[in-house]
Amino acid sequence: MKPGKRDQEDFEAEIRSHLEMEADRLRALGVADTEVESRARRNFGNVGAAHDRFHDAQRWAWARELGADFRFAARTLRRARGYSAAVVLTLALAIGANAGVFTIVDSVLLRPLPYPESDRIVSLSRSEDGVDGHVLDDATFRALAAGGARSLESVAASFGLESIVNTPSGPMRVDGAQVTPKYFDVYGYKPFRGRTFTNDETEKGGAAVVVLSEQLWRERFGADAAILGKSIVIDDRPYSVIGVMPAAITTAKRNQFWTPRDVAPRRPGSMFFYTVVGRMRAGARIETVRAEVSAVVKRVQSEASAPFRDRRAIGAVVMTLHERRFGDSRKALVLLWITAGLLLLVACANLANLSLARAAKRGREFALRLILGAGRGRIARFVLCECLILSAAGGGLGVALAAASVGTFARIAPGSVANLERVHVDGMALAFTFGIIVATAMLFGLVPALRAANGDTRAIGSARLAGSRRERGLRAALIVGQLATALVLMTCAALVTKTLIHVTAIDVGFDPDQLVAIRPTLAMSRYTDARAGVFYDQLVARLRHDPMVSEVALVNAPPLGGVRESFSLVDPVSGDGTKVDVAAGDPDYLRTIGGRMVEGRWFNANDKPGATNVAVINEAFARARWPGVSPIGERINLDGEKTVVGVVHDIRQRGLEEAPTAEAFLSLAQFGVDPYETVVVRTASGLANVRASVRDLVRSLDAAQPEPEVETMESRVADAVAPQRFVVILLALFAGLAALLAVVGLYGVLSYLVAERTREIGIRMALGADRARTVRLVLGSGAVWTAVGILIGAGAAAGAVRLMRGMMYDLSVYDPWMFGASAGLLAAAALVAAYIPARHASGIDPVSALKAE
Repeated sequence: MKPGKRDQEDFEAEIRSHLEMEADRLRALGVADTEVESRARRNFGNVGAAHDRFHDAQRWAWARELGADFRFAARTLRRARGYSAAVVLTLALAIGANAGVFTIVDSVLLRPLPYPESDRIVSLSRSEDGVDGHVLDDATFRALAAGGARSLESVAASFGLESIVNTPSGPMRVDGAQVTPKYFDVYGYKPFRGRTFTNDETEKGGAAVVVLSEQLWRERFGADAAILGKSIVIDDRPYSVIGVMPAAITTAKRNQFWTPRDVAPRRPGSMFFYTVVGRMRAGARIETVRAEVSAVVKRVQSEASAPFRDRRAIGAVVMTLHERRFGDSRKALVLLWITAGLLLLVACANLANLSLARAAKRGREFALRLILGAGRGRIARFVLCECLILSAAGGGLGVALAAASVGTFARIAPGSVANLERVHVDGMALAFTFGIIVATAMLFGLVPALRAANGDTRAIGSARLAGSRRERGLRAALIVGQLATALVLMTCAALVTKTLIHVTAIDVGFDPDQLVAIRPTLAMSRYTDARAGVFYDQLVARLRHDPMVSEVALVNAPPLGGVRESFSLVDPVSGDGTKVDVAAGDPDYLRTIGGRMVEGRWFNANDKPGATNVAVINEAFARARWPGVSPIGERINLDGEKTVVGVVHDIRQRGLEEAPTAEAFLSLAQFGVDPYETVVVRTASGLANVRASVRDLVRSLDAAQPEPEVETMESRVADAVAPQRFVVILLALFAGLAALLAVVGLYGVLSYLVAERTREIGIRMALGADRARTVRLVLGSGAVWTAVGILIGAGAAAGAVRLMRGMMYDLSVYDPWMFGASAGLLAAAALVAAYIPARHASGIDPVSALKAE
């Protein structure tokens, strides 16, 4: 700090005074006047060095003063343990919530994907009637790969696999993918060992080669340096290892191996869909890519033969890969981040009120400091030092809470929120928390600091420094703001909770209770369709004799398990096609899952190869194709002509939030069994017993099989509502904390006001005011503040829920019952908090109150 002009003048005057005193002494000793000045300077010492020491002392004076302020603030806070503990715990909860949510948001939304120039990677898919299908049909991909979009440097398709890989430690189930040659070029990665695929290897009949992930290579093949050229067995077929990809490419996708894929036309009358990604050319804009891909989609659709033409509006969806992977979780995470920020504001308002009350109680102390010469700026700085110490302590504890809670967040988060297994409090989170600590100290400490610095020196003679009308108005405004913010959070939490209840209550079309889905992994290279049929027949037969199993059936696409295949059904009148999802089940399937027939019949043993090909359709299909007319006996062309023999109640196949679409069930005996079937069983035993029993049965049929995947349908339903459940848990937690802080803040302010107005209340009671009137006096203030806060909060909540409309499913965001319940609960809690100090005020003894003054 540079010394001020006055300090400099005082120092120069002091130097001159010392020199003059020494000169007078020398003259008294008889020294000649011509030598007095020089000898006085020699005796005094180096004047220039004194100047340097003065400037050095002034330069670091601010640091010494600041250190002294911090030390004294720490001693003061140590004496006020109750106040310090309340502030630290409040800040720990608020800052910890913000640090934890930021850690997740930073890892999921803010950081780029771990690929070179990841902002150039785009996801390409097609939409139907404006609904994103997440995949792209093979015909459109071939057109794009042939150069249909000039803004794309490269395009690649992939098809997920779940295979059996023979490793040195035994067979294991591994996720992999079949990919086209440009796949690794799109992601911008090259293998750190070996090479990737050539065009010849992706053509039908090409060499059986595989690229491994670094994780699989290290964990299952012992990081074998000579792995290239070796043969490994995948699904009972030998593959030659040609490369190993670095671990970074599997950060966001869990594929552990890749094999080449040929995207050639396959079965007539059906489409195959792939996950498609592309890399934009340098300088290209995503809007240009979107326009070019849309043109290709329309051209392919117009050139398609009749079975592929669809009555729906087919379009293109082009988005960044980051948006594709995390777009579903963006709204929920941003909502939680905003909620955590509002919680922090409520906490700061609460602490500002608490600090104001404490500053008022210390009015005599600050007035005395001013009288003794302390600057007003020094007093304000001292109060801010106290706030910084408390904020730092609360922030440190909050970081510890965030580090401990991030793992819990990851466990309750839905599967759509990727990368949470790697989330941890890192340097970025610590930097963010440091910023919050400083901002929080300023938010709740600035007003009390100004209040302390602007104190009245006349307060030195008063027993209590009474708060001004402006100060009381500020406290009231802070309380109103807290209550309004708490109501916004409570209303949003209530609406999201109702949404969760609503989604959970949706009729899924089957009974998930005690229903278990079993999915073995059969190697296609060893299990032909005929051999797979024998395997599943034996497995189903043995399960029927298991005492733990009451019902068992076979299906190729279980409920809530997505769609295996779709066909385009041609309207004989218009010639347009309608997309129909197709599943195939055996005669016991509908009974096993607890489905319901609407009319007609389900399949029976007579619906076998050689008999009339039959189909059962769902209600959505019947309404769309034959509105008001029974479809029984109608003939439809789904990979061959089928006769409709029944209509089944809609079964949720794609998810709970997606309305049922046209779906047809075919007889599994007529459709054909392949290695990728699912066995569904209804059991009265626990999942662990079923899993052990199924594992033993599968091993008895094929000892080389890994443990099959066993999942309860109840858990599948729970997973379908996981995004809403995740938001509900955290939003309800933050809303509850905000409401608690607001109510506690109201109680604290009213308690302080009662203490501040003890003399006034004593006089009122001495003049005849009864206890009931005294209670109404204090309770009235709390009631007015609560009413104003609820009115403001109701208006803010109405705007907030409009922003949340995208998170609501089939539910009006303006629900008066939810608004009323939230407001009523908050009002009741606030009035209870206000009643406690009001009752205390009614018990004040007038004589004691006047004597205390």
